[in-house]
Amino acid sequence: MSDVRKYLDSAIRSMDISGADSCSAGFLIGAEFPGFDGHFEGNPVLPGVCYIQLVLFLAEKWLGVDILLKEVLVGKFLAVVVPDTELTIVCRQKLSKDGDLLIKAVINSAEKAVAKIDMKVEMI
Repeated sequence: MSDVRKYLDSAIRSMDISGADSCSAGFLIGAEFPGFDGHFEGNPVLPGVCYIQLVLFLAEKWLGVDILLKEVLVGKFLAVVVPDTELTIVCRQKLSKDGDLLIKAVINSAEKAVAKIDMKVEMI
């Protein structure tokens, strides 16, 4: 298991599965999170790719299977996330017209959206 996945396992604070189509989880992303390393020295901010990793991690926990990212359809990063920030992620799933599994996620901090991510994934 990667250092990032190990950290996320310890950072999850709550998880709520609201039926088969949606779930939410709370995370505390501390200064020791490996994603902050080198981004940026003296002024760490969470890189955009880490938001995507958080959504994939939550989707795997929720669905109980490994997930392969096929495509990021929407990636809107609306605010900076610094160390020791509490995040809430809300995910919804649906099938596209082509039968692909789509995950739509909103990441919030203090009730304010910090990112919106839509992705096409494959269960493996």
